[in-house]
Amino acid sequence: MEDVIANYIGARRAILILDSLEHLLEASPFIGTLLAKSPNLHVMATSQSVLRLSGEHSVAIGPLPVPQSRGASLHAIESVDATMLFLDRARAIQGDFGQHESEASSIAEIVRRLDGIPLAIEIAASRANVLTPQSLLTRLDEGLLDFAEISRDRPERQQTLRAAIAWSYGFLSELEKLVFRRLSVFRAGFGLDAAEAVVGLSGYHTFLNALFALVDRSLVRRLSLNVPAERFGILSAPREFATELLQEADEYSSIRNAHMAWFVGLAERSELALLGPEQPEWLVRIAADQGNFRAAIKWALDQGHIESSLRLSSALWRLHLPRASTG
Repeated sequence: MEDVIANYIGARRAILILDSLEHLLEASPFIGTLLAKSPNLHVMATSQSVLRLSGEHSVAIGPLPVPQSRGASLHAIESVDATMLFLDRARAIQGDFGQHESEASSIAEIVRRLDGIPLAIEIAASRANVLTPQSLLTRLDEGLLDFAEISRDRPERQQTLRAAIAWSYGFLSELEKLVFRRLSVFRAGFGLDAAEAVVGLSGYHTFLNALFALVDRSLVRRLSLNVPAERFGILSAPREFATELLQEADEYSSIRNAHMAWFVGLAERSELALLGPEQPEWLVRIAADQGNFRAAIKWALDQGHIESSLRLSSALWRLHLPRASTG
């Protein structure tokens, strides 16, 4: 087959466009052979995973930008990509949707809540003929995963967020699935040291290989933050999915306890570090993990781990994090 196609292309300049290859990665060697036999051929492929071919250039397509400032006007948020897509799809169904200035904050929060994911935005917009922006936001706060779009021309795996994430999840190995669900306890991202400790696998490279696979599958993403070390994160909908899996596996309490223990230790290490020459670096690190500290304190209080909550609060008093412990 490679020879037939290569002979057909010959020396001509050609572009072969291949869409959604994540479930056909075994075809990668075929593509590599075809490229080797067709010197002027270029392949543009979309996939949740890189093909790992020689000479491959990977371009990550992230979520759409969302409104950053709170309280922005309707006119201001309408020019932001995520909001533009949401309103375009919603108004195609309900022409007067989101026309009032009082609805601007709800609309902006909807696309922020959906992390700017185009499929999630389109699914949410499909309810514009029934729900107001405020009602839609309330429904999203009750759960993202089973919000379905009624669209007969979409594949079944794109009818709900749950189906779309489950499609990606199904390609993972058992080890990768374990790491994915355990990483769901983190909020606002995580560093490698914290993730390795909380996930609790034996062997650093075992954990790293699983993490690399999750990044390749776009279930975990590298965060671009001004922090001293690498940070990764999971978007809201995949994290909600993974949290459900963690609960089904009867691991939720043990992994939340491991998460709490790690951040108690980190807070106590930071207490001394903040008094020394490494203070600027530690301030950045602690600020990046505020969401995790809040989650750890809340878990400690909810579960009656009074000692842990007191250790966290007392260690972090310099950054006034205890006042956010109910978040």
